[in-house]
Amino acid sequence: MKKLALILFFLFCFNSIEIKAQAYVPLVVDSSVWRTNTQGPTFGFPQGSFITEYYLLGDTIVASLNYKKLYMRVAYWPDVLTSSITLSEPLCGLLREDTINRKVYAILLQNLSGVSCPLNQGFLLYDFNKQVGDSLLYGSSCLIVMNHEVLNITLGNTWLTSNTFNLSGNIEMYEGVGSYFGLIEIMALSVSGGEVNLIYYCRGNQSSCITVGIIQNERRNPKLSIYPNPSHLTINIDFKNPNHFIKSDIQLFDLTGKVIFTQQLNSATTQIDVSGFPKGIYFYQVINDEGQVSGKIIIQ
Repeated sequence: MKKLALILFFLFCFNSIEIKAQAYVPLVVDSSVWRTNTQGPTFGFPQGSFITEYYLLGDTIVASLNYKKLYMRVAYWPDVLTSSITLSEPLCGLLREDTINRKVYAILLQNLSGVSCPLNQGFLLYDFNKQVGDSLLYGSSCLIVMNHEVLNITLGNTWLTSNTFNLSGNIEMYEGVGSYFGLIEIMALSVSGGEVNLIYYCRGNQSSCITVGIIQNERRNPKLSIYPNPSHLTINIDFKNPNHFIKSDIQLFDLTGKVIFTQQLNSATTQIDVSGFPKGIYFYQVINDEGQVSGKIIIQ
């Protein structure tokens, strides 16, 4: 028994070292793009809904510190798929990063809806140097509206193979990306069922994010709705185009990235029983020849 306990102790220590030793994935990368959308209880993008898009490109110096320029536009869905954000859009802010201490800083140059961050002065945006058990205190970042504790740190998320910080209150931060809610969005779940979340991310150094090719790839993705979300009994999957369900598969992942459910979708509308799943946050991925759609569901 003592030997078993000793082995488990060393395994725990080894895994903790592995997480801490994981190479840091920077967020402030030239040509990166973020898109966020305010979504209601039904997952999907209703005609005419707003998409906020951020585009990071170009350098500038403020008080002897190097910053990247952040541009922003607000577009209607699905118009955002037929045009690209350009440097003619308003310059909304500046970002810089301390990669040694794993912190991201920002200067906002215009007011952003729903965000109470200061204008024209530097402030801490993200602290990715936290460890399990550490706290993110209200006021330490203008994106944090209450105290949070780091419950665990896992490797990998929907967007990158980077650390995911799972915080109390069902909040997630993604190293190299931002948070579940976006880039400069308040990190808080909405009690009304609608909330802002990150729906698209493209990392500039890995591919060209502002190209017709990227836009066309997005348009080929199967369009679907998953509802109700949150749910406690069943979820429904409805394909907008009845032909898109052909050869489709859905997978559900828990917060550790483990696949907990897989099913082939054999009709344009499918109902899945989730009543036996533990309460919490899950990620889904629907894949077929048209592309893939990923998102988050909450089981209550």
